[in-house]
Amino acid sequence: MANVSDYLESGLLNYLFRANTNNFTRPLEIAVALCGNTPQDSQDGNTIPELPNANGYARSNLGAPTNSIFGEIIQSAGGSGYIRNSTTISFGPATGNWGWVSGIAITNSGVYGAGRVLYHGILPTPREILVNDTFSFSAGNLEIYLA
Repeated sequence: MANVSDYLESGLLNYLFRANTNNFTRPLEIAVALCGNTPQDSQDGNTIPELPNANGYARSNLGAPTNSIFGEIIQSAGGSGYIRNSTTISFGPATGNWGWVSGIAITNSGVYGAGRVLYHGILPTPREILVNDTFSFSAGNLEIYLA
């Protein structure tokens, strides 16, 4: 996943190269949201196309950023670094049909409809979530990198 939100881009640039005029700080928590469509750079936690807040769906709240959530930076052949989740990130089980999941957003809030989007991306294979289904990213299957 390499789609950085407008919020994160401007925050990092201000933090690194200016007087940090937007008071950009490290998130207090990180959560993963499942989306029915692809989130966009300009969206926030309230405007992303997140699955409905029903039938047992909730964001997977990973808590405060720690070294146990994502592993060490991995250097690719091209020289870019990326990280992978160290543990399974799970959703569900669904108590009713959730519909199709085709995108995800990583937010700075585990509360449905809240927070700022940090990263977003599309799933290589969309999946329909039906009653009693669970959805998860096994350890090592969610990659985050800067493009």
